[in-house]
Amino acid sequence: MSDRIKSFLACVSCVALLGAFAFVCVIEVGMAATVDQYATSTQTAAPTNVATFTSNERVQRFYVECSTLGDNEVVAAITTKQIRVLSLSVLATSTTSVDFYIKNDTDGGILGGSSALLTVDKDGGDGPAGYNFDWNPGGICETGTDGEALEINLSAATTVIVRGTYIQVD
Repeated sequence: MSDRIKSFLACVSCVALLGAFAFVCVIEVGMAATVDQYATSTQTAAPTNVATFTSNERVQRFYVECSTLGDNEVVAAITTKQIRVLSLSVLATSTTSVDFYIKNDTDGGILGGSSALLTVDKDGGDGPAGYNFDWNPGGICETGTDGEALEINLSAATTVIVRGTYIQVD
């Protein structure tokens, strides 16, 4: 039994002895641990891989219906910026399955890849009807070089819907 519970029970016993008209004031002691309780002696700074948003970063949306075999542009290249995808959905529109991966020109596959394909199929015969990558402030994937478009590579000339949100980053 924890010390807090023992202390509480001792107080309840005392109150019971004081009679029916006693008033009890219980003050809740915070149960949440502080960051310092978990810090180790080797931790000296906040993590550097935490996503931060500044006032000039605007979340933007995209919606594209792609149907060309091979590379299809999802978000146009931005000359001095990279594209960080914050949410992404890829939905099948046909009962013909299609394999895909998200890519840029320099790095190739940045979500999936030519040897790690994702499959969508509207009737679910060969794969799910779609993928939904929920909003992630740190980003789901990112183009690796400034001035590159975000693309989806399709294994067949089958229409898929690609939608999501992104920000431009340096």
